[in-house]
Amino acid sequence: PSLIQYPAAKKNSGELWAMMINTKRTFDRLVEKYASSLESEQRIKGNRLYQHMSNMMAGTQEYMAIERLYEIYQTEEYDVIIIDTPPMQNAIDFLVAPQKMMHIIRDSMLHILLKPSMSLGKSGLGLLEKGAKQILKAFDRITGFAFLQDLSEMLIAFQDMLEGFETRAQQIRELLLMPSSHFTLVLTTHEHALNEAERFTTLLKKLEYHLEYIVFNRVYHGQSHRAKELEGIQKKLKKHYGKSLSDLLMQNYLRYLPLIKRDTKRIKAFPQVS
Repeated sequence: PSLIQYPAAKKNSGELWAMMINTKRTFDRLVEKYASSLESEQRIKGNRLYQHMSNMMAGTQEYMAIERLYEIYQTEEYDVIIIDTPPMQNAIDFLVAPQKMMHIIRDSMLHILLKPSMSLGKSGLGLLEKGAKQILKAFDRITGFAFLQDLSEMLIAFQDMLEGFETRAQQIRELLLMPSSHFTLVLTTHEHALNEAERFTTLLKKLEYHLEYIVFNRVYHGQSHRAKELEGIQKKLKKHYGKSLSDLLMQNYLRYLPLIKRDTKRIKAFPQVS
């Protein structure tokens, strides 16, 4: 869908726009941009496997999100662009999406079958394509559907787009490495979330991306009091609210105190927190 505009509260105070990614339309625009000819573009778009892949294949949505990010950045129409990728695994998929997409195109088993033809030029590719099709048709007769045939045709059609994909992947990486690009990590203090977050920060460091902020959400927070301090607090509560309610408040505090101490300890122990 198109970008949705949320009007500013005051005149000239700015605008907020939001959108959800249309994976297939973004993929189609990428094909239109990098296909060497209209014939090649139509061959790719008409391929049944491409039609399925552009909507359903794992990793495609993350790749198209980062592709759309670059398109919006190039318009120079917005002061700040925010990508929200919950849960954390989606953020990891988002960062490695360009490499994954290149691997899908480059490293499939059928691509290895087709690869020797690259050094033979167009005539060699045509000959090997013809031979590969005969082999794949035999598989299709056994399996009862044309999946391998469609995959072969799509990979051949994608050959002339590899350079464009590589160029865009590098441009996107350069965008994410810019000083103005940074990451904000939002997590809870649950052990699983902390382990995932540590893995994510390690990946950011490996990719040389900048982690600007860490936000701990749903944290039990409060002050830890000594026994004598608690006695004084309880007396004040009893004076203002009566014995019954003051006892209830103290029981609630004592029940949450271990959780407060746990969260404080875990936050301090998180590697990226100084």
